Amino acid sequence: MASADQQQMGFPEAPLYAVHASPSEAFGVLARALETTVERLRLRVLLSKLSLPELTDAIGRGSTTSKARCNATHSVAVLRIAREWGRTERHRVAGHALLMRAGGEHSPVWFAVSDGPYAFWDSVLGHALRHSYPHVSFPSYATADIRAWLTALAHAASVAPDRMRVTGMSLHSRIADPTAERQTQVGRLWTDLSLNFAFDAISAQNAAVKKLQFQAEQNGRLSVAGHIVRDGEIGIQAGFEPLRRAVLEPCTDVAAHRFRQLDNRARVREYGFATRPFFIEFPFPVFDSVTTQARLIEVLQSMPQTSHAVMHANPYVHVSLFDRLEETNCDIYVLSDTRICVVPQTRSSPTALSRLFSHISTEFAEGEVRDYAEVYR
Repeated sequence: MASADQQQMGFPEAPLYAVHASPSEAFGVLARALETTVERLRLRVLLSKLSLPELTDAIGRGSTTSKARCNATHSVAVLRIAREWGRTERHRVAGHALLMRAGGEHSPVWFAVSDGPYAFWDSVLGHALRHSYPHVSFPSYATADIRAWLTALAHAASVAPDRMRVTGMSLHSRIADPTAERQTQVGRLWTDLSLNFAFDAISAQNAAVKKLQFQAEQNGRLSVAGHIVRDGEIGIQAGFEPLRRAVLEPCTDVAAHRFRQLDNRARVREYGFATRPFFIEFPFPVFDSVTTQARLIEVLQSMPQTSHAVMHANPYVHVSLFDRLEETNCDIYVLSDTRICVVPQTRSSPTALSRLFSHISTEFAEGEVRDYAEVYR
């Protein structure tokens, strides 16, 4: 029987939001729901070291009311969450979401899934997730990641690459004008491009994908359709199973790998306060002039909720950065034309370092995290 809030908000009781015995069982229910009763699913990739009960509590603190039920293995939970906001005009929205562990028992990756309207997804669940930081954070995916997954998706859905169409794009493009105060511009485009043509055009613009919408038709009907956002939001309108294999599984692996790369980097007593630096490595020489070094400094200066001190700007770069959100600090060096070296200090966290990596990838250039031992073997 539907609750009073569900009746008021138009949320029918559905087996989708049951306490499923396992994530694999939940995936089966999601696939069937999309084929029969649900028009669209939205999924958010989350990163957290918390157990499932702790995770639901952390998310619940960002809402007006919340209630959660977990399965016996603490791998799947149903979260009912509501929020009220507004002064002159009051808003009240309530809905349900599934929380599932992704990638195995000890994985730091979780999925939040809902078929609710956008008002619930963004202003209720999204608001709660954003306010759960640093207990909950989001990954940062690169344009190359998204291209690889959509290429694999075409294969998984038995669709020719030119039949996989990009129908919408939001891009971060670097502004080349040295007199510009802004470093990037964001553009949204509704289009109809083949997969390869779209990504070749993005590369030619020296741009990065913020959001990309895609679809493919077979025999006059959608075989796969949805969207991907670089911070881990995935929309699914058709083709759940191909998307699960080609997109959800690899994006889980990438998120877990990068999170673990940036974990346990602090200089601590048990290891003699030894440094554990890492690199952000670029596929081409980006620091080939003083201008690009100065641009990196400007990008670091623009990072929200941080303080910085520029120790050196030329001929090499050394910036000390303090993250006010988590009270962590690190030193950033440019000693090579293809790499940034990040040296975490006595207070460090994977979420703060992930936030730094995401900011540099979006506002400066997209690179890959490399451990010191990978670069200097």
